[in-house]
Amino acid sequence: MGVEKLNSSNLFSVFPNPVSDIINLTMNFENASDAQLEIIDAQGKMIANPSLGYKVQGEHTVSINVSNLSNGLYLLKITSGQSTVTKRFIKQ
Repeated sequence: MGVEKLNSSNLFSVFPNPVSDIINLTMNFENASDAQLEIIDAQGKMIANPSLGYKVQGEHTVSINVSNLSNGLYLLKITSGQSTVTKRFIKQ
């Protein structure tokens, strides 16, 4: 079928949560794919989209600096191929 997607059994995890400076994302890809990340605020506005680039099949951990964000609730939205997964995190 050839559809690139995040592994449905372990899409991705976010830690630490709540976070103050650096948040880590662990993602498991079933197939190699370009991956995009969006950070969305509580009002639904995309405030950042750091590049994740091309990821080969398997597990990847990425660190994102969120120290410049105001305290509050945010969403991390990862899109890979036709799959999109969203997780919440709290910035303290």
